[in-house]
Amino acid sequence: MVEKNEEIKIDVTFIEGRGKAKSSLQDSFREINKQFNLKMFPGSLNLISRNPFYLKKSFCFYISNDRKRFFWRAKLNGENVLIYRWKKCPAHVFEIVSKNELRPTIENSDKVKLIIDEQMCSRGHRVFWRLLIWNALWKRRETKYYKDSFYSKIVRKWPMFKQLYKTSNGII
Repeated sequence: MVEKNEEIKIDVTFIEGRGKAKSSLQDSFREINKQFNLKMFPGSLNLISRNPFYLKKSFCFYISNDRKRFFWRAKLNGENVLIYRWKKCPAHVFEIVSKNELRPTIENSDKVKLIIDEQMCSRGHRVFWRLLIWNALWKRRETKYYKDSFYSKIVRKWPMFKQLYKTSNGII
């Protein structure tokens, strides 16, 4: 008998990005196409949640050759997609890549659900300190990663925040 894995349904919100993914993901898309025959739509769809989700590297669908980009399988409103994260990506940020353009269907949607396998997420004592740090840096400031480059820069660069920021990333 095969056990069915539980799913986690995450309420996410679409947010305008900074236009960096289209060029930064070209090599990864080429590698994914070559290995899995998946032609990805250029760019990514930027989604944020109100809570952090720590994704395990061991459940990655694909890790780029330079080991800086990580991809997990998921579903977005019923469509198969990949979650893309990079080292130091905040745990509430989900960049979504797909073989189809998703933006037109998501932009005008009130309810957007991202569905992931429960086993992909780390929980419990392993993330206790990470949750504390995430709350200090990002709670009620979730959109600032994309909308306020000054805040994002302070959190990533200033010595007093730098170590905290490293610990708050969404990849375990």
